[in-house]
This record gives sequence, structure tokens and C-alpha cells, in this order.
Amino acid sequence: MADRTFEILRRAVGAAVCAVLVAGCSSSTDSGGPRPVDGLVVRDPFGPVVTVQGSDVLGELEVLLDFQTPLLTVTFANDLGEAVQTSGGDQMTVTIADESLATWSQAGPFTGMLNGLSPGETTARFSLIQGGQTVYTSPAIGLTVLGQLRTPEPPSQH
Repeated sequence: MADRTFEILRRAVGAAVCAVLVAGCSSSTDSGGPRPVDGLVVRDPFGPVVTVQGSDVLGELEVLLDFQTPLLTVTFANDLGEAVQTSGGDQMTVTIADESLATWSQAGPFTGMLNGLSPGETTARFSLIQGGQTVYTSPAIGLTVLGQLRTPEPPSQH
């Protein structure tokens, strides 16, 4: 009788351990997979210019009339702000709301320059395309074409 009770108990513990291992494996696989794209960072040679996380946009794009920006590099990010791994077949598109004000010149898969055509304000959206499908499009990012270089206001003489 004791042997039978021991055998039942051993099997129950073994089944419980197996259930915990299977549950742990499936949840680690689910959470260990790639996280969806939820933002991006646009950088120029001096550092970040625009950061997007979810629907929050920090910063704006600017270009001078009749000029091009320095090379801009776009890094797509997940909801934790971590860079999303891209492959050789991935692409980025940039859509300018009013192309009479500014255009985008693609230089590489995730790099390019803005061209200032006419002074004014518009927006830009960056999209990531993987496997022929658009997997992310940013919210509208402010884009200003400056007619002249902005200079700081002199301090008041009060």
C-alpha cells in the first residue's frame, strides 16, 4: 500500500513539474519573440533630432530653403525603446504631406536627406516595410522649411 501511495505521489509531482516546465517554456517563447515596432529615432550627425514612442513625438524636422539636411539616419524601435533588428530586404518610406515644401531623398535603406523647396510647415511620416508589408507608420512629425536661418533673440535691455 505504501509503495502504491508513493508511486501515485511521485507521478503527481512529476506531472506538476512537467506542467510548470511546459508553461514556463511557452511563456518564455511568447515573451522572448520580437516585440512590435512602436517608434523610431531620427538622427543627424550631431545626435537625435526626433524621437517617436507610441503616439508621442519629441522634436521636429527642419531644413533651410534651397538646402538639404545632413544625412539623417532612422532607427525603428519597439515599445521599450530598443532598436528593432532589420534585415537586408527591409525598407523605409518617407511620406511628406506637402511635397511643394519639402521632399525626401533616399540615400540608403534607412538614411536620407530632406530638401527645402519652399518656406512653410508640413509633416512627415516614416514607414517600415518588412516582407512587402508595412509593419509600422509613424504619427505625423512636424517639418518646417525655414526661409532663413533662425537666430536667437537678443536679451531684453530692461
